[in-house]
Amino acid sequence: ILNSWCFQGLVALLIITNAMVIGFETDKPDMVQWDVIEQVLLAFFSAELLLRFYVLGTARFFDFYTTDFVWNVFDCVVVGIGVLDFLTEVGFKSIHIVSAGAPMLIRMVRLLRILRLFRLIRFLKRLYILAYGFSLAGVAVFWVACLMTG
Repeated sequence: ILNSWCFQGLVALLIITNAMVIGFETDKPDMVQWDVIEQVLLAFFSAELLLRFYVLGTARFFDFYTTDFVWNVFDCVVVGIGVLDFLTEVGFKSIHIVSAGAPMLIRMVRLLRILRLFRLIRFLKRLYILAYGFSLAGVAVFWVACLMTG
């Protein structure tokens, strides 16, 4: 089910929808509906992550030697940031904290949600191969630079 075209297409559509919501939210930040839309999208992304975790199991999900290891960790980080943003927002609203740094912190964390766009690379096979090649080349360049400076 995780590798089916329908499931992958749905996840890609949700990622694109999320990016569009972030863009529209930048233009009209005062609309109340943004919070509801963001929470629904976060629920979908969380459910997708939990489904993959359940189907693959802990050992395969975090297996360092699989090709999806980096993407699985990336997904955990991005969804974790979204959940942290949600909990922080709910926490600040419930205890009525008004501090100078709190709204700025929330805005910075919300900006990190745009990282979900990088997940589209996973669905587009040619871009995935290109990105994977660049990442391997980056590792090689790093070690060459270390050897040359050392």
